[in-house]
Amino acid sequence: MGIVLWGGPMQSILIYIRIVISHTPVWAWLVLALLCLLGIRRLRTRATSIWGLVATPAIFLSWSFVGAIRFGQALGLGVALACWAACIAVGLLSFRLVGPPPSTWLDEHRVVRPGSIGPLSVYLVIFGVRYGLEVWAGFFPERATLAAALALVLSGFMAGRTTGDLRFAVLGRPAPLATSS
Repeated sequence: MGIVLWGGPMQSILIYIRIVISHTPVWAWLVLALLCLLGIRRLRTRATSIWGLVATPAIFLSWSFVGAIRFGQALGLGVALACWAACIAVGLLSFRLVGPPPSTWLDEHRVVRPGSIGPLSVYLVIFGVRYGLEVWAGFFPERATLAAALALVLSGFMAGRTTGDLRFAVLGRPAPLATSS
């Protein structure tokens, strides 16, 4: 029989989906497209530049910083930035414990990364959870601070994890090889 909300279950679900999609800002769809692009590029083994290693951490750091600012509006910027920094530190620690993906440096500017479904999956899950928290906050404004806190923890952790890649790009580069003539 199903749950009847208002006017039948399917009608209610479709109304909610339409409301959510129509109120989603364009920038959210652009972030999703960018995360999909970055994740799809990581599906196959390929050589990438240092800038390719920097793109994802820059996106996650920016996104999580915006979340920290939003959370700071509710509880104070100092508290929000301290929480943000702690979440980044935990993410960096988890990256350090797990380590970077197996990589081969071609030279001091390019690295070969193996293809994997992992990054795309993680990016989509992170986006989905963050999107869901925003929708939750929209339907239940009294829970907006809790939603912002959860989003801050999640995005701060992911910013730390992906910043491990940035650290790897900067500190993990090999010394230039001497060429034999």
